[in-house]
Parts: sequence; structure tokens; C-alpha cells
Amino acid sequence: MIEHKMLHLFGGNMLAHGQDLPGGKGHAVKNPVNHRLIKTHLEGNNGIGIYPMWYSDETWFVKWGCCDIDTGDWDEAYRLAATLRAMGLVPHVERSRSKGWHIWVFSDGPVQAQAMRRALKVAYTTIDLQAREANPKQESLRPDQLGNYVRLPFKGGLGHSLDRQVMMYDWGIESDGRPAQAVEWFDGFDDLMRVDPSTIQYWADKWIEPVRKRFTKPRVSEAQLKLIASDMSKELFRFLLDGPKAGGDRSEALVAFAFKLKNAGYRPDEIYGLVEAADLRWGKYHLRPNGDDYLLDIVERTL
Repeated sequence: MIEHKMLHLFGGNMLAHGQDLPGGKGHAVKNPVNHRLIKTHLEGNNGIGIYPMWYSDETWFVKWGCCDIDTGDWDEAYRLAATLRAMGLVPHVERSRSKGWHIWVFSDGPVQAQAMRRALKVAYTTIDLQAREANPKQESLRPDQLGNYVRLPFKGGLGHSLDRQVMMYDWGIESDGRPAQAVEWFDGFDDLMRVDPSTIQYWADKWIEPVRKRFTKPRVSEAQLKLIASDMSKELFRFLLDGPKAGGDRSEALVAFAFKLKNAGYRPDEIYGLVEAADLRWGKYHLRPNGDDYLLDIVERTL
């Protein structure tokens, strides 16, 4: 049955799943993922996401990787998918619900999360694209962490035809192709549509972590911050006030905000002050003991 195929292909941490709340925000549900849950997703009654990483023998593993292109720019998604294909990583394009695309890579067996993430980052770097949305988003986790989940495709795929959250056939440079029916896509999936773990490891070994410039936390007074904010464009100020769109990830939005500020000509100390203000407003890192380290890391990426 289709739910069995989906559960096998999109497996990950089977002890929890992501689920949307009213308003589009997601949260973790620490209940096992099973065939019944997958079926309700396919019926459109309870859309879920899967946490890709699980821990075994002191190592974090995944069965798949997923690149999220949410800019609405098919050219960007196509270049990334075409690069993955040229690397032999067999990309599968999905129209995501955000009017962007997910690009999935399925391993023919468990592979280290580190290897999958680094292989995807090689593809991003090849086309000079920031790998902010490469899943898994971590190479390892603490035992009490789940990481980030990715929403499954084909929500409602058994009930009616879809134009979003659906896998695509025949994508190419001109367009993202044509939507696949859920049953059709899963019935047509075979071993050639997966990647040998050795190929993933081969590309992971090509990854060289860039050396970041050292950046120390600046002192930005409240008066300085108000002055900086008063001179912001309407677009940036609205982003600061509203935060990510419904269902959006706050950490990703903070990174995007930092790069928007950099592109607008703000200095690193000003970027830090405004990102810190956004974090206080949106509620992501400021309550964590090492929250400053996360914000410093975000600003360092823009240097």
C-alpha cells in the first residue's frame, strides 16, 4: 500500500513528527510515526513532517536529504537540481506549499547525517548559493534534540489532484514539469531513483568548511538602535516587526534578515543590533544560555 512505501522511503526519527498548528506554525509531537499517521497525511486530514536524523552506534544517520528553495525562483531551483543530477545524486523535485520547491535526495541505505549535509553543501557552493535550507540542518545533535523536520509531500494526495506539495515529472530549464499523482509516483519509484551511500560520501569528502572571520559582540545602545531602525526601509522595518511568514522557521528568518541588512549596506555591529532586536521580538534564541553565540554566528555568515 502507498502508506507503506511512503513510510519506508521518507523514514527518519520514527519516535516523533512535526505537525502544523492553526496559523501555520509547526511543533513537535512525540508520538511514533506509523502507517495510520501516514495515511491521514495522504488523505489530507493531518499534514505531518519527518525529522530526518536518528542516533545509532554513537552516530547520527539519515535516509534522505532535502534542499528547500523558497524564493519562488525556478531558475535557482533548477540550477541546484541540475547540479545534484550532474553529481549523480538523483534529485527529485517537489512543488512545496510555499510556492517554492523541495529537492529530495534518497540514499539507498542509511548514511551519516554529516555526509548527506556536506554533499548537499557542495552542490550549493558549486552554484554560489547559500546552503541555509539544506536538510539535515545539523551534522549531529544532543540526545534530547530532534533537529528540524521537513513536511512530507502529497498531503491530500489520495483525495484529489494537487498543484502544491507534489512531486514533479519532466522538470527542465524552462519549467518545473508536470505534477505526479501520488499512487503513480510511488508505484514508479525504483532503486535507480536512490543514491548509493558511497556516492554521497564521495561528495561529502570534497567539502571544505570555509574559515569565518572572527566577530565579537558589539555594544549597541538602545538609543543607537532606535536611530538605526528609524532609517530602515519600509520593507526591512516591516520584516523586523512581523517576522517570518506563517509556518516559517524563525532561525532561517533571522539569517535572511541579516543578509537583507548586509545587502542594504548596514555595518556588522548594526546588523547584530537589529538581529538581536528581531530575536527578542520573535522569540528564538534570547532565552537560551548561549543565545549570543547563535546571533554572533548569524552575523559572521554575512562577513
